[in-house]
Amino acid sequence: MQSLKDLSKYTPKTLTSDEMRALELNAVNLGISLYDLMENAGKAVASVVKKMTKKGSNVLVVCGTGNNGGDGFVAARYLNRDCNVTVLLLGDKEKVKEGPAKENFIKLQRPSGLKLVYNGFALLPALAFDAEVIVDAIYGTGFHRPLRKEIADSIKTINRSGKRVVAIDVPSGVDATTGRGDGAIRATCTVTFHKMKTGLLKYSGSGKITVKDIGIPLAAELTTGPGDVMLATEPISPEVNKYSRGSVLVVAGSPKYLGAPLLVGFAANNAMAALRTSSGYVTIATRKEVVEHISRVSSVFVLKELNGKNDIEAVKAIKHDSAVIGPGLDDGEFGMDRLNGIIKFEKSRGNITVIDATALSMLAKHGFENKAMSENVILTPHSGEFKRLSGIDLNGIGIEKRAEIAIGFARRHRCVLVLKGHNTIITDGKRVKINVAMTPALATLGTGDALSGIIASYGARHGNAFECAVAGVYVHSMIGDMLYSKEGMHITAEDIIKAIPEALKRFDVIR
Repeated sequence: MQSLKDLSKYTPKTLTSDEMRALELNAVNLGISLYDLMENAGKAVASVVKKMTKKGSNVLVVCGTGNNGGDGFVAARYLNRDCNVTVLLLGDKEKVKEGPAKENFIKLQRPSGLKLVYNGFALLPALAFDAEVIVDAIYGTGFHRPLRKEIADSIKTINRSGKRVVAIDVPSGVDATTGRGDGAIRATCTVTFHKMKTGLLKYSGSGKITVKDIGIPLAAELTTGPGDVMLATEPISPEVNKYSRGSVLVVAGSPKYLGAPLLVGFAANNAMAALRTSSGYVTIATRKEVVEHISRVSSVFVLKELNGKNDIEAVKAIKHDSAVIGPGLDDGEFGMDRLNGIIKFEKSRGNITVIDATALSMLAKHGFENKAMSENVILTPHSGEFKRLSGIDLNGIGIEKRAEIAIGFARRHRCVLVLKGHNTIITDGKRVKINVAMTPALATLGTGDALSGIIASYGARHGNAFECAVAGVYVHSMIGDMLYSKEGMHITAEDIIKAIPEALKRFDVIR
């Protein structure tokens, strides 16, 4: 793919805790190791501390047992070349997190002249008194919970020491997203990584903030990855029921398309994809003839009749949290008034709404009614449908220019656009993501309907339409690549839907 650097202006200027974690996952997916990211982070912190100290200065690095502590271990190793360094671990050495944090902790135990103190809560006051600079590596951007008493007392000791404090990523005890920080470290300076965190700008005790590059590539922000799935995946409570898992409505089908194509390419694929993605309750709203047809072959969906007269009122009466509108509808029968009316209703409810297939053709034929559009409306055209919607032929246009065109379209129409293709572009007019498909195996009948169902399923529980669209596109493409390695170019929409659980179970969070 050609350079995407000109699209960097469509990436966020500041990051929440979850967004930073997503970028790290995407970077790892691109071949960047967490070990290298930690090494670069610790080295960057050491460079800042060295500018504040003289050779031979006493530096105390106070570390937690997680990855922020791992950044501290690395910083200590680099600082030990010029300073007298003591690393104080607030916890048992057996509890240091497995992975790069543990690897760097083991490195510190090699003979080097560096002092290493385990479970050092009681020794902190004396060590803080002797230090010229204290490095805070207790908690990082993943901190959200209340402080444990022994940690809260340690932070009070550091704050009362009167010494200069350098916080790693965020001052310990601060929520990196909201800036809440009761009892948190009050830093002289904070060294944060890759980009500014939203919480740092809201917390008065961050001190001077320095942003350091740690090797996360631009592609981790501009291309889709597993981090985007994590962002859109809401935890599921053990007490969950079928309604609280999210309800999806599929408005689809007509007597015109009765028969096998209905079940392969229209309503059922959307509905089944939504169920497989984790929605607990899926309703198909369609004409009486279609209801009778589906009921004979499947019992997993709730079926509601549309009579062609009171369809908007019928939709209003159906319990749902997100919607898909369009697969297999008959333009002449359904009518633009009904389409706009349903979209307006979904907008009034704040429901994420995926517009696909015939509904896209109706918008192209009859024109947009922008009052019905919103940031929760997701349009999913391929390039041919996009040409009919916009009048723009994308044939022969490079990816950066395509992205700019897509961004402009989404901005004008105040919607989220999923411009499908080998390199699918997802944008809300402010941000952009590109999904790079590794195989053309998904270019078969019905796979786009599966995509709409996946996106709607995320939308039933997660409130950000752009993030739902990005996650859905990545999951759909990831499954295609996974199946291609087994089945080659012989993949159907049914294969995609059956493979959803295997692809998504590693992202499940029960809490």
